[in-house]
Amino acid sequence: MKGEMLLKAVESVTDSWRKQRKKEERGRPEVKARRRKIMYCAAYEYSERVTIKEAAYACMEEAYMKASAGGTLPAHARQIMYAARPTILENAQDRYGEPLELRSEYFTQTLLPDYVAEHGVAWDVVFDARGHLTEPHTDLTVPLGTLDVRWYNGKMREKRTDDVTWSTVKEAYPTYGPNHRYGAVLF
Repeated sequence: MKGEMLLKAVESVTDSWRKQRKKEERGRPEVKARRRKIMYCAAYEYSERVTIKEAAYACMEEAYMKASAGGTLPAHARQIMYAARPTILENAQDRYGEPLELRSEYFTQTLLPDYVAEHGVAWDVVFDARGHLTEPHTDLTVPLGTLDVRWYNGKMREKRTDDVTWSTVKEAYPTYGPNHRYGAVLF
């Protein structure tokens, strides 16, 4: 008895939807009209929205200048993101006009490098260390961040010599540093 009452309740609630679906299954013009309406609404809303990329590109230069003290200092990618974040969140919307969230990984690893590559700007953007390098003969450990690698490469200077003896080889080609070994992988 209770099962029949539940079935009748569900059928009465879904009756108008059932009738609409039956019409659509018979190939009535309602299907095409509904699809056209959905596509029109989606296209209209999609074209009106501002994407995260568009919002970020619009304020990227201003954010870099703010983070780098007017271009005088290296700017960490995350500092640029923090400078741009309020403007991006204020302007970017999803397809329904709702505000979007900005993930730091997306900004620092995708949007910022793409902007620099597309616009050909010569900004001094630095990234945090991700891993480290240990020299096998000296046990010198260098973090693999932009500023750390710059320091490491600057510390190692290239020496040239015409007199090749064991003592000059040890002096000219020391067992530390990237020169004559793996310098091409550190940039």
